[in-house]
Amino acid sequence: IVEDYIPLASSSTSCVIFCLFCCGCDLLDDSMIKYRPVYMERIESLNQRGVSSAGVAKQLMHQCWAQRKFWWNLLKENNLDITFAI
Repeated sequence: IVEDYIPLASSSTSCVIFCLFCCGCDLLDDSMIKYRPVYMERIESLNQRGVSSAGVAKQLMHQCWAQRKFWWNLLKENNLDITFAI
């Protein structure tokens, strides 16, 4: 659905950044690795358009995948907050 209905350069992408982040971070299982680029491309697109929270989201997504941890645990462990504002 994300790949087919949420274009990279669309204003709708910024409206669903939190969903993209949450779903992307949850792709921890090896069987889900093939879906990671779909989410990361959209987060990266937002980052390139100046959405500052997308840069933090990108880093956290990579950490989730590398450490196989949930995003909320990483935020707590690192004493971080993230706000998704347009």
